Amino acid sequence: MSSPGPMRARRRLLLGAASACLWPHAGAQPLPELAPAPGPLLPAMPWTVQGWRLSNGLRVLLAPRPGWPLVSLQLQLGLGSLLDPPTKAGRSQLLLDVLSRGRAAGGELAWAAESLGASLEAQTQSLGASLSLSLAASRLHEGLALLAGMVLRPQLPAAGLEAARQQMLERLREAQADPAALAQALGRRLFWGDSAAGRLPTPASLGRLRREDLLALQRSQLSPLLSSLIICGDFEPGPLRALLERQWGGWQPGPQPGQLPTPVQARPLGTRSLWVHLPEAGQSVVQLLAPHAGLEAAAELPAAQLAQAVLGQGYSSRLGLEVRIKRGLSYGASSQVESLPGGGWLSAQAQTRHEGAAEVAGLMAAQIQDLVERPVSAEELAARRASWLGEQQRRMESRVGLAAALGEQIQQGLAPESPQRLAARLQAVDAQALQAYAARYWQPEGLRRVVVGDLNLAGAGLRALDPGAWVLAARDLDLESPLLRHRSRRGAGGMPGPGGSG
Repeated sequence: MSSPGPMRARRRLLLGAASACLWPHAGAQPLPELAPAPGPLLPAMPWTVQGWRLSNGLRVLLAPRPGWPLVSLQLQLGLGSLLDPPTKAGRSQLLLDVLSRGRAAGGELAWAAESLGASLEAQTQSLGASLSLSLAASRLHEGLALLAGMVLRPQLPAAGLEAARQQMLERLREAQADPAALAQALGRRLFWGDSAAGRLPTPASLGRLRREDLLALQRSQLSPLLSSLIICGDFEPGPLRALLERQWGGWQPGPQPGQLPTPVQARPLGTRSLWVHLPEAGQSVVQLLAPHAGLEAAAELPAAQLAQAVLGQGYSSRLGLEVRIKRGLSYGASSQVESLPGGGWLSAQAQTRHEGAAEVAGLMAAQIQDLVERPVSAEELAARRASWLGEQQRRMESRVGLAAALGEQIQQGLAPESPQRLAARLQAVDAQALQAYAARYWQPEGLRRVVVGDLNLAGAGLRALDPGAWVLAARDLDLESPLLRHRSRRGAGGMPGPGGSG
């Protein structure tokens, strides 16, 4: 018989080591029944931001961080989706996609970025759009020249336009089959309705867009007066002033004046609950929507941020505790918020088995109602404040995270804020202020719910949760319609039952 080879012997050693870790020895201490109290907040890594405007009006923000071997560049542009016309949703995103592809359908800009060892990322949001590059500090000047060339010599070739349009259509088709993405889109549409914030790209709206629409948007909005350049990482700020003026100073405003997003107000659609039948979904997605403070309510934003942290920020938030930890109904339940001029919204989401959709929807609403009715304990408030601030500090201690945070603050019209100032503002929010905020924004009549999944398996629980809910099949959806249903398929519908057409 041959002796064990080295691989077999190594496997036995690894198994023995794993067993020693898994099975405690007799003297091991039992795990504590209660989690330890949150410790003091550690001081954040200090950072400073230098800002000025070039001669053409372009805003520049520099956040030097010596010792980081990389730099992150972010160009903020005045191409927010709130500017899309009512029948041409997706215009801003399509323009950004075409610009970021370069002068031809082959994508010259993306190739040039890769040749620098970088990646080009384009993103459109409600208030603005951004182009981002991360690259080695030694290639900083080349990365800046690459972004400058895009705005100094913008190209909108017909081939690039059609390629970008087809990519957007493909992403829409993928989202239609993804319950989480579909629920998020439907939630925005349900909450904001026909306001500018509720407009979503559809195959029909993308088909209406012509090259002339993008050229008109480029002439008015692709302007240094509406843009900001953010640079974070390891670099010397001094030499950059002259370099940026040389590279970017020739970018001049277009012949048409640009505009900023105007205040929006939610105009919810005609139901408080929407159940969408997607039989091929592996799980149901449950989404709860609620009002949130807008950007004008600056004094309320600290309480709003902390209330959201208590509700759904992190593993041990209210949603995580009740939905995941106590009942095991989901691998994760969380919330996010968006503040816009004129108003904002909160979106809480969880994935669960189809049979648990009604229970999860009820639990999520109950957690919001509890924050309205009862003040948060001092211990929970301290823990959630520390968790939220810790996450923000970790984000701002990376170059990519810091650039993203500065970009968001610019889009929202806020001054760059350090973690220290943020901590001071949140420290002033007590349990009474948090409850007052919840009572103002989270009353039951303002809440909306969306469930996307196999309604045959969800059963009668959803019907009992809201007998007046709209019930639609995913294949019948039309996001442009105020009824969310294709005109040719409108009519009375009910909860799909076993064997039903759904």
